[in-house]
Amino acid sequence: MEMNIFRDFDEVRTNELYIIRKGWFRSAYELIDGQFLYGKLSYKGNFKRYAVIETAAGIWTLKQSGWFSRNMDLKVGEEQTVGTVIPELWSRRITLEMNDGFAADFYYKKLFSKACIWANQLYGDMIFIKQKVFSIKQPYIITFDQSLPKNTAVNIPMLTLLGVSLLITRQRHAAAA
Repeated sequence: MEMNIFRDFDEVRTNELYIIRKGWFRSAYELIDGQFLYGKLSYKGNFKRYAVIETAAGIWTLKQSGWFSRNMDLKVGEEQTVGTVIPELWSRRITLEMNDGFAADFYYKKLFSKACIWANQLYGDMIFIKQKVFSIKQPYIITFDQSLPKNTAVNIPMLTLLGVSLLITRQRHAAAA
């Protein structure tokens, strides 16, 4: 897919975005504001263990470090590792640690909530991902802080789609249990 189809995140005019599910068996998820496309999440490989995130800023891949590892590597393209996703043991909190020093936590804001949040020490609560119950075509609503600088250390559409990928993976593990 060509990267010029994605709109640059600096041009976003709203603080509410949506995730649209495309396809049923080989589904992909698109980050849109109702009119423009900001990113895409798709899966490939056996058992959908290999996530591909595409935005205007580039292409990232997310895959487990090893068959028996809980950690996942975030790579630019498929070669250079730029970060690690670390699920905490006995907790629903997941930490993203980038090689450039940026770190963010992904967790549920409340115990029985359907909303997850990306939070950072410097920026505070950055991105809210709310799951819509019984919505197959448009399963998530994304809101973010408008005062958040758009040139942060991490690409906001990439971080959003990474969070959606973590939620989808969590749902698959729960369905398999």
